[in-house]
Amino acid sequence: MNIKKLLTIFNFNFDKKKENPCVDLSDDMNQYRHLSRFILKDYDKKDLSFLNPKVVLNDHNIPILNYALEKTRLIQESLLFLEKCGINFQICVFGGFPRDILLNKKINDIDIFICMKIPHNIHTFNELNVILTDDMKKELNFENFKNLIHSQSDDLKDFLSKFSVKLLTKILNKKLKQEKIIGMEIIDREKSEIINDGYSLLFLENSLNGIIKINSDINIDIAVSDKTMHHVMENIDFSLSKSYFNFYETNFHQPPKNIQEFLFSFWAGHEFFSNIKYKTLTLNPSYMTIRQIEKSVDERIDKMREKFPDYELKIIGSNKEKIDSFQSLLDEHDINKEIKLVQSKPSNKGRKL
Repeated sequence: MNIKKLLTIFNFNFDKKKENPCVDLSDDMNQYRHLSRFILKDYDKKDLSFLNPKVVLNDHNIPILNYALEKTRLIQESLLFLEKCGINFQICVFGGFPRDILLNKKINDIDIFICMKIPHNIHTFNELNVILTDDMKKELNFENFKNLIHSQSDDLKDFLSKFSVKLLTKILNKKLKQEKIIGMEIIDREKSEIINDGYSLLFLENSLNGIIKINSDINIDIAVSDKTMHHVMENIDFSLSKSYFNFYETNFHQPPKNIQEFLFSFWAGHEFFSNIKYKTLTLNPSYMTIRQIEKSVDERIDKMREKFPDYELKIIGSNKEKIDSFQSLLDEHDINKEIKLVQSKPSNKGRKL
């Protein structure tokens, strides 16, 4: 089936008379309900042409989007029973995937974010106690959950953080048929202890409970956190990586039925659009740990520059200590001269006067 016929079925108004359909967004922009009206107002059609579904839904992207939709839906359906236990969750597809799909770059893997905060109450324990098998409860050290709830121990939060990653791993290992979980990493945010440093998402370590790695036709990394997606966005280094598809959220957002709805669930902030418009790779280390800064310099800068060779790399921020740390590492790597460092003034946004 050719792309024009496919778009006709999807009810997109494909105008044969238009020589450059990527500049004519017609009414399709109204479908991007997750984008702020201020963003749509601040950028003209030419700036936002990369969002045009007539361009995004090409012969290369359609099978990849269908694949991501299928696998993310499978994960979401596998976790639905948790809602009966009072465990709400959000699932987003984030990282480089949304950006690379929209900008027609090579897709290396799919990063999925699951925000899941397990309630500290006996109801959740009782519901899970009924649902989980004896083997799973033993492997998850489930009895400790009950003991910590009754004692209201300070260790409960740390236990549930690790428990959530182990629980998801067990569920997905049972539900997934063709895919295989090849790794699971629990992150101790307080101690910054990580056994295996081979996971691409570890630059977000201070926002995550753990990472589950799935071997598939396109490898999938699942980031598990009790933080919100917007909190994670703040901790991502490159502005051009601060975007996501909002796939599912308990009581608020149902999963997309097709790749069009999947595409229209896209979210990004002003920085993302500004970077594309002005062809800049902006990185702000203000919220990053020293370990994250080291990982960005050691691994991510070169990858981003290779993927976007015509973009100017800029390091910005108001935290002088973090800027200096970044500059020191850039000097060590002998790439400082190629990067523009801009120290901005601290913002008063959000402060009470």
